[in-house]
Amino acid sequence: MSILRVAILGAGNVGSLVAYELSRDFEVWVASRSESSLAKLKNIVHTVKLDASNTSALRDFAKGFDIVVNALPGVQLLYRFMLFCGHRLISVPPHRFLDLHPP
Repeated sequence: MSILRVAILGAGNVGSLVAYELSRDFEVWVASRSESSLAKLKNIVHTVKLDASNTSALRDFAKGFDIVVNALPGVQLLYRFMLFCGHRLISVPPHRFLDLHPP
């Protein structure tokens, strides 16, 4: 059985948390245009500098993955683009909806 390859778009608070959790069981790649955010993850997951607004580069990057996780804020067109390309897309809600410190 092969390990699922997961791409995470965005290396901010949400993307980093998802990457850390998924890295325990999957091959995880994080794409972001922020080199400083990617540098924080380089010892945990694979990282690649990518601007998600470049649809050609995004399409080429996403081809090799079983699942794409969107951890980018407010990118509605990305949903349509990824679904049009036939990828399984999971969208993580913005961090303001996640309770990281339950009572």
